Amino acid sequence: MHSNYKAIFGAALVVGALVVFLGAVAPSEAANGSLPDAVVRGLDALRLYGPEAAMTAWMRDSPIAGSQAVLEQTTALKGAVAPYGNGLGYQLIHTKTLTPRTGLYYLSLEFERGPVFCRLLAYQSKSASVVVGIAFDTDPTKLLPQELLSQQE
Repeated sequence: MHSNYKAIFGAALVVGALVVFLGAVAPSEAANGSLPDAVVRGLDALRLYGPEAAMTAWMRDSPIAGSQAVLEQTTALKGAVAPYGNGLGYQLIHTKTLTPRTGLYYLSLEFERGPVFCRLLAYQSKSASVVVGIAFDTDPTKLLPQELLSQQE
């Protein structure tokens, strides 16, 4: 009977450690159930491997991969992230469903010394979600819709 308690206590300790670790790595990711897989894939890559890996993940199977606009946004993300320090997670600011297959996702990518704002346009194809539009800026007024910026708390 004593060994059963040890096994249960050991399992509870492991689960507790995982919860604390995952919470510390990205406390704001609990809301990602409302994000398409393509968006989450890039957010995970950003947290684990940095901006270039994130852009590669976001652009997987995207029709805009390799475009001049994507190259410019990659440069913008790398330039914004460098002075802000290590990533802490993200906050989903707003979701706008445009059609049953298309959605806009506004996020705050949170770093040690401040946020970088992100707007992603995702499309749900027959087989998978893909990112078909992407933008980053440290100024929320350049990416967020005016109605979000003018809301009173």
